[in-house]
Amino acid sequence: MTEMSEVRVFAPGSMTHLMPRLIQLFQGRRDIAVHTTYGPSGSLRAQIESGAPFDVFLSASLTHADALREAGLLQRSDVLGFNAMVLLYQSELRISPDEVLSRLIDPTLSVGMSTTGLDPSNAAGIEIIDKISQASGVGTDHLIDKIRMITGG
Repeated sequence: MTEMSEVRVFAPGSMTHLMPRLIQLFQGRRDIAVHTTYGPSGSLRAQIESGAPFDVFLSASLTHADALREAGLLQRSDVLGFNAMVLLYQSELRISPDEVLSRLIDPTLSVGMSTTGLDPSNAAGIEIIDKISQASGVGTDHLIDKIRMITGG
């Protein structure tokens, strides 16, 4: 195996605070330059599919890593961790814990869902939507229609 002089890492924007620390630890063990490219995982995947050179791809979504592996562009992929579900809202809405479900299904409000592992087209997103549907009695299709996707990064 040839010793590498540099490593090109594609990483989601959510890792911009952690990566410098990881790189510092890595470079403390190896004399290798690390070049990072940050962005939404789907955009980084598209760059790889278009031939962009990379050595490591860190994705916020298994969907992108799996697609690259299936296309033969990744040798292997491993799950390093999971994101927690977080509810964020404008402070003027003043939502109490008892009101969360009713506000999520409120037809006057839209719901933004980050593509960082919660894309409604993947299993994790569908599972969350299904749980909201079961708890509220509102149809899954109606909930999907009110979701506005927010690109991570």
